[in-house]
Amino acid sequence: MDETAARVTLPVRLIPDRTSALGLVLLFPTIGVFVLWGFVSDVVDGWQRIGLWRALTDEPGMMIALGIGLAVLLWMETVAILRALPKSPFFYLEISADGLKRRDLTKEKSIAWAKIEKLNLVERMQRNGKTRKMHWWILAETDQWAEDHDVDRRIKQALLAYDTDELSPAFSSSKEVAGDLLAVLRELRSSVGKGSKDVAVSLPATLRRVAISAVPAAAPVAGKVMTKARPKPRSVIER
Repeated sequence: MDETAARVTLPVRLIPDRTSALGLVLLFPTIGVFVLWGFVSDVVDGWQRIGLWRALTDEPGMMIALGIGLAVLLWMETVAILRALPKSPFFYLEISADGLKRRDLTKEKSIAWAKIEKLNLVERMQRNGKTRKMHWWILAETDQWAEDHDVDRRIKQALLAYDTDELSPAFSSSKEVAGDLLAVLRELRSSVGKGSKDVAVSLPATLRRVAISAVPAAAPVAGKVMTKARPKPRSVIER
């Protein structure tokens, strides 16, 4: 464990690194301008020459392709913006004394510590366009699937699988982050299994950079309303 590790109170959320998300927010509009510009120009020229209605009826396939392309870019841009939001409310891995919870946009999956038989780290070479990069996955799995040699199958069958590349800055390896996270999870699982009441965990610097508190804000006490004090009116005698 990192010597600079510090104790933090659970529950805590690990959120994706925002530098990658911010880069995608800028990238997708650029793709839209340079890739779709020529296509859109041809469509607009056709509208001007033969009219909008005839262009729609004569070349419906082109209109459909344009609509699909714009819809895909808008969806990818929306997801990138949601990832870039402060504290990333739609993408995170939450660690609590009860177990783990992963939120991926609208999908949410929780698993209790008692159901996790093994916590392991696996490597998976993943392709992104023309480039390839090694990703490090944390797997909460059963003894049965932990013995499987097929990495893709283990990720699919895991009780909970988490790609730690989300926690690393763009163009960097997540190997160190993955190792630190695995050590934290194993330590916490062991302490919970022994009946420890400790609800704090040591986070190294690699994880504190992407960690936020998941403790909900305290609700106001019912029946108590803060009002501004008003001076007590004086009686006629006091005047």
